[in-house]
Amino acid sequence: MQITFELPDEHMPRAYRVACYSLGGHDPDTCADQAVHLQRFAQKMALEHVAFTERRMAEQEAVDALEPLA
Repeated sequence: MQITFELPDEHMPRAYRVACYSLGGHDPDTCADQAVHLQRFAQKMALEHVAFTERRMAEQEAVDALEPLA
């Protein structure tokens, strides 16, 4: 699957800073792979969100399956 998104130019420095920090804690100003790191960060965030949502769905299914106590 390929997902395309756009960030306004004014947000790019912040996006690079967060991505580079998240993927190794290095300074984006000295990073040769800012775009790659931003892509990997977006993939990581999407996967974490899917896993989080699946856990929430499983929790809700378990709650819905419980028999009332009274």
